Amino acid sequence: GSTSALLPPIRRPLPPEAARLPTIAQLNGAEAFYARLDQNPLFRRDPHMGSNSWVVSGEHTASGQPILSNDPHLSLISPGVWWYVHLNTQRMGGDIDAQGVAFAALPGVVLGYNRDLAWSATTTGYDVTDVYDEEVTFRNAGTPSEPDWVPVSVLFEGGQVDLDTIDESITVFGGDDVTVVLYDVPHHGPIIPDTIVTPDVVDPPTDSTATGRALSVRYTGHEVSNELAFFVGLLTSQSVDEAFAAQDNFVVGAQNFSFASRAGDIAWSTQSRIPQRQAAACSFNIESNGTVTGISPLYVLPGNGGFEWESDLADPFIPHDVNPARGYIATANQANVPVTRDGNPCNDAHYIGGDFAVGYRMGRIVERLDEATAAGGITTEDMIALQAETRSSLGETMRDPIVAAIDHALGDATDDPALLAVVTAAGADGMTALTDARTRLMAWTLETPHGVGATDAGEIADSVATTIFNATITRLSGLAFQDEADLIGRRPGSSQTARMLEWALADAETQRTMPLYTYRDSYLTVTDWNDTVLWDDISTDAVIETRDERVVSAVLAAMAWLETELGADADQWRWGRLHAVRFSQIVPPVGDPGIVSIPPVGSEEFPIGFPRHGDYGAVDVGNYSMWGGERFTHGSGASQRLVVEMTPDGPRPFNALPGGQSEDIESPHHDDEAELWRRNEQPALYFDDADVEAHAEAELSFVPG
Repeated sequence: GSTSALLPPIRRPLPPEAARLPTIAQLNGAEAFYARLDQNPLFRRDPHMGSNSWVVSGEHTASGQPILSNDPHLSLISPGVWWYVHLNTQRMGGDIDAQGVAFAALPGVVLGYNRDLAWSATTTGYDVTDVYDEEVTFRNAGTPSEPDWVPVSVLFEGGQVDLDTIDESITVFGGDDVTVVLYDVPHHGPIIPDTIVTPDVVDPPTDSTATGRALSVRYTGHEVSNELAFFVGLLTSQSVDEAFAAQDNFVVGAQNFSFASRAGDIAWSTQSRIPQRQAAACSFNIESNGTVTGISPLYVLPGNGGFEWESDLADPFIPHDVNPARGYIATANQANVPVTRDGNPCNDAHYIGGDFAVGYRMGRIVERLDEATAAGGITTEDMIALQAETRSSLGETMRDPIVAAIDHALGDATDDPALLAVVTAAGADGMTALTDARTRLMAWTLETPHGVGATDAGEIADSVATTIFNATITRLSGLAFQDEADLIGRRPGSSQTARMLEWALADAETQRTMPLYTYRDSYLTVTDWNDTVLWDDISTDAVIETRDERVVSAVLAAMAWLETELGADADQWRWGRLHAVRFSQIVPPVGDPGIVSIPPVGSEEFPIGFPRHGDYGAVDVGNYSMWGGERFTHGSGASQRLVVEMTPDGPRPFNALPGGQSEDIESPHHDDEAELWRRNEQPALYFDDADVEAHAEAELSFVPG
């Protein structure tokens, strides 16, 4: 297209005079630093991956007792994230009898239940971290010809504050120790090493000083806290009130903790430390004409003062709920209160954050729970089925606009020169492919089965339609937004991309706000450009690309790629041949890079992993990258599938983990849970001593002596 600028309303951040934007070099350095962390599966986590949890009041259950469900979404690795734990000191006169899952070597039970209370967690997305652009003073510890710039201080509130230097010695097996020098800004936190931009000075004298820049990080977790006291308190909590009291110790991490008690109460609390910033740090504003001014903690903040933490959000204002009238509580990493509904997270009474999950999972969970509570008689089986929910949220909003664009191409495209050119180039074969895509998409029930091995015609049809839809939207993302991404040197994350694509396709009226300007033409009014200019490819000059042209081009590209990738028989385009998961090993054994993975690398039965249902944003999550369109496997998802009913006699739990409970690949318990997990089956667990002993396979005793 010939787009070169967007005229008023100008959507360009205009920070206050005291602010300055970080350099591309700093951002590239931060990205490189965290990319290295991401190479370790233990640190890898999609920031918008999320988790699901809900708790239903006994008023709506068949038993009359509350039911709690929780599937936290973490890295799917082998050995797994969670290990089953049952702690019982009551046999020896103590006060603990609790069961659930915990991280290896961490005492207590992180997620689980005791005889009186069950608890679950999802992340809140609250903003508890700030990044500061520091003006750093360096000293040349080298020579004029070979300078060695050493950071010594930062500018803060008009004066210089000395940096703290940390010499970290790292022992390397089979090699020499390595010393890493780190720098800490006393009032903010550590400097990200790769973001240090040294002075650009020619022949600086030895011991001379000059100014450079760096990014530092302030995080609530950098200060002393005692979360362990919370989890220890949960082990013996007998009521929601006691759980809330224990949660006063939970400072770092900002979780949605939900509770169900044997007494019949349900509750939820996000009690944690939520920093409140100075006014300048939350000055972000959207003017009536669309102009954006000010700054937000979601951006990099100036480090020279005036953008600091002042206090913490007072307890009464931290979102929580107890026994709500609707009869259930659900969380799925969405905004707990509507602080982002107007596009501005800084204009509410209290700032808590602005980067939350889009709400696809939460929307479907609420829809299903509304239906279930209205019908009544909810069972644990119903909650297990809801955890396996895979209806396509993106399909609900995007399928019809895609079909409408195909109809435009199959009909009279002469009113859209860009689309007409695509139709003409596609020829008869392209029109046949569009017709086939349209037929399959219109017949789609929006269910997303993997379809591998399926014989039912309806299941196969849904699986193929899922494949076509997802291959289309991942190509459409690039066609719509890659030109803008190239200009800024960054691609938005998949969550933001899905949201932009959905708005541009299904809610075009809200996007039709920016008139088009070209090098050669005069200003065009909004009525001349009846859509968002994001559809136009600003790297081309001969044509202005339109929504329908971009959509049809994406469908044609998807159909051509699927034929090449999966064969000419479209009935074999089963979703599970592309959408799969492997629980990747965290430490490769010598000589075999994938033997501990589940399924192992090289598996003939599962060459790319277990075929999986669901698509982007499904409740049973299996998110993939919205960019590229050739890789739909995923490495994160439900790290447990807990459903527990709190009966008068105690917990009645069900669960399955992605993997097993043994790191030994020769053990039958290395991957037996994986078989249950991939089929969305959750067996009963046993809590009472008699049940545990009746179902025990073996007993191992550790006797001090």
